[in-house]
Amino acid sequence: MHFENQPHILPATPSGSIASFTSMDTPHRAKKHRGSYSCGRCGLPKKGHVCHLPLSTTTTPTQTPTDSSVSVSTSTSRPPPPSRQQHSNLRRALSFDDTDLRCESSDIEIDESELDLFDSGSGKLPVSCMWEILRRLPPEGLLAAARVCKGWRETARRLWRAAEELRLTVPPRTQLVFVGSLLRRCTGLSRLSLRSESDLDATMLACIAFSCPNLEVMEFSTSETLANRITGDELGCFVANKRCLRSLKMEGCSNLGGFVLCSSSLSTLWLSDLYCLSKMVFNCPNLKEISLDFSRQENESTDLIAMVDGLGRSCPRLQNIHVASFRLSHATVLALTAANLRGLRMLSLVFGTEITDASVAAISQSYSNLELLDLSGSSISDSGIGMICNVFPGTLSRLLLALCPNITSSGIQFATAQLPLLELMDCGMTICDPSSQNPTCNESGDFELQMTFKNKLHLIYQKLIIKHSRLKKLSLWGCSGLDALYLNCPELNDLNLNSCKNLHPERVLLQCPSLESVHASGCHRLLTGAIQSQVSNNLDAMENQSPHKRLADGSKRVRVPLFLSQQPCDEDKKRRRIGSRPCKVAKVIEVAPIRVYEVATFYSMFNRSPVGKYHLLVCGTTPCMIRGSREIEDALLKHLGVKRNEVTKDGLFSVGEMECMGCCVNAPMITVADYSNGSEGYTYNYYEDVTPKRVVEIVEMLRKGEKPPHGTQNPKRIKCGPEGGNTTLHGEPKPPPCRDLDSC
Repeated sequence: MHFENQPHILPATPSGSIASFTSMDTPHRAKKHRGSYSCGRCGLPKKGHVCHLPLSTTTTPTQTPTDSSVSVSTSTSRPPPPSRQQHSNLRRALSFDDTDLRCESSDIEIDESELDLFDSGSGKLPVSCMWEILRRLPPEGLLAAARVCKGWRETARRLWRAAEELRLTVPPRTQLVFVGSLLRRCTGLSRLSLRSESDLDATMLACIAFSCPNLEVMEFSTSETLANRITGDELGCFVANKRCLRSLKMEGCSNLGGFVLCSSSLSTLWLSDLYCLSKMVFNCPNLKEISLDFSRQENESTDLIAMVDGLGRSCPRLQNIHVASFRLSHATVLALTAANLRGLRMLSLVFGTEITDASVAAISQSYSNLELLDLSGSSISDSGIGMICNVFPGTLSRLLLALCPNITSSGIQFATAQLPLLELMDCGMTICDPSSQNPTCNESGDFELQMTFKNKLHLIYQKLIIKHSRLKKLSLWGCSGLDALYLNCPELNDLNLNSCKNLHPERVLLQCPSLESVHASGCHRLLTGAIQSQVSNNLDAMENQSPHKRLADGSKRVRVPLFLSQQPCDEDKKRRRIGSRPCKVAKVIEVAPIRVYEVATFYSMFNRSPVGKYHLLVCGTTPCMIRGSREIEDALLKHLGVKRNEVTKDGLFSVGEMECMGCCVNAPMITVADYSNGSEGYTYNYYEDVTPKRVVEIVEMLRKGEKPPHGTQNPKRIKCGPEGGNTTLHGEPKPPPCRDLDSC
């Protein structure tokens, strides 16, 4: 079960920079390499040799994974990238689908001459093997591999030419010439995701436009501290010249000023951080999805009514609309309804405090086929929820009403009862207790049933009862006004209870057999324990439903359940572990997941969770425990204010456990894994004979940038000897009783 910070139900966001080679475009003929003195069929020397093996004319089909990926900034392989419409932090509600659409693998025929392309002594390395090896290298590794030999250079050239999707991170001070040369190698590139770690300007746009003539999908992302200097005119020129461009997603658009976008091919447009736009003209007749995220600054002055009116006239095929702005109002909603977008299926209007129940009525009258409705941050009430339920019972599957202070538990219960197709619901920060500022928990984190809890007004706290057969994700983050929760949702697999600090452990009932993840950060320890106990009991109850009968000798014979033969796929759900996730590393290196878990759990250098720059590992084996390693760990956790395997807020320290450090004579001891200088300056230092006071001193020295002396921390000890000196072996050891075995 996961207990982690999660303010909203968020989709998985791809991180890192990866390049995907999605097709294997090998030519039918390869250049003949001279110099082989061995037979190409049997491997024997050619001189004076007549081969009796028949010449095989059968081609070898090879399957190339369509989503193989390599890292740009690191040398580790990454899992396959998401589908073409990828999740990013530009959107809020338009990308809640977790489906990962991938292309199917195709069979590529390779000529027999290519199978004998690479010579290796008396044997030969097929081109398919070399392809599989080189395609797992990062781009810088692939560039280096091309300098090994002529055959490797030819295969590397084919790899670059076969790349259809490239995810690239441009480090600071990188010359634009290098980016251009890299893009020109990928002649078949159609999807480009670029993350710039320096300021972005029009020269990068020009470089991409020149190097990628057939680009279909383009994504720009930058750091929050960097500037995107691209103007609206430059962006409009880029879109107009890229006639194949179907999707454009860009972050940091605060300097656009205004723009005119004209494209007959553009179908998806995501722009974030928009600020004070003087004009917004969309001439995109095939545009189906638009996401506009405006700045949260108070002086933001974009005319949203004119923008929505223009969308209705020039983009009649719009299906998904997401707008996040404090300037959203009822007038904006009326302009949207007047646009009469008949194909609209997903509508997200976020942070519009002036959106009321009247706005909901207007939306309901104009768009009756919505599948997703996000009115988070609005001023709608339970009456608005009632109108939503009356109009969308047969279509609405996702409803997001976070940060709506006028909604009560009655409205939420009514929505779940009247919307049978509902699969996702976000009600974060709706049922709040304004008088509850500090959690009622003592130093140990246990729940306190004090008089303060009883004296609070009864009307502040509400109970929530939800029974739904299709609901899969429910978010109640920040609902501090809830003190009782009853869920009967057989399909629910994700529950967010972060900061629900007034939930009573004895008033929580979860009848959710498919529950995989529960997020309960900021909740009382007794509450998290009660949730974990209920989820475990649900699993045990399902696993123990096998009928049995008692035999004459008193033993029990378990009979095979009837549902095993009728529904074999249900067994996987019953044995699902809380928080289970597919092992991406196992997919990349093509081994069983258990092999990866065996190695990762045995060796402490494999970090299964984020660690700080200084990762403090306390020895947990018997000798160190006898010498007080648990007191050492408690001192570290209390001093740093974290739990085991958690990182401090400044990102400097984390505390974990390590099995046997191999120096039991100097127990207790800790190890400090120093990541402060990156992988090149990595150090792994032992500190022996430590005490609770000494480990705190070591932590403070590391915080100041000092390097505490490693080894024994006991000044009376010399290396591994006892404090008072040796008690034995003062001189030469005595010889064995009988040196000459023959004379014995």
